[in-house]
Order: sequence, then structure tokens, then C-alpha cells
Amino acid sequence: MKTVAIKVKTPRGERYFCRIGKGWRIQTAWSLAGASLFLFGTDELKKVAHTLRAKNKQFEVVEIAEFVGGAR
Repeated sequence: MKTVAIKVKTPRGERYFCRIGKGWRIQTAWSLAGASLFLFGTDELKKVAHTLRAKNKQFEVVEIAEFVGGAR
């Protein structure tokens, strides 16, 4: 399973998606510490990506970590 974040291109540079705020505004964080993290391929990630496309935002999904193996 992969953990991913969404990097959004803004007029002031690239930032990480944080949340959707009041009035469906996109809120971003300067670093990964404030970013929302998603598991790759989940419905939540797809919904956020759909919302960003609907708002004509340029973004990319970036891999943060990959979990390999089972529980010990």
C-alpha cells in the first residue's frame, strides 16, 4: 500500500493539499507536516482529485511512503 499526498500548483509556488474549507475553497499547507495523507486508490483520494479538477487546479499525486509486508 502506498501513502500519497497531493501537491497543488498555486500562483506562489507548489503547496500540499490540506482540506476543503468554507465555500469549497481549497486550503493548502507549505509542507508535508500540514498535508492530508491518503492511501493510493481510495475513494477519498478520488473525490479530492475530482474536486480539484472541477476547480481547474493543477496538481499531482506524490508518493510519500510504501508499506511492504504483513503484521508481525
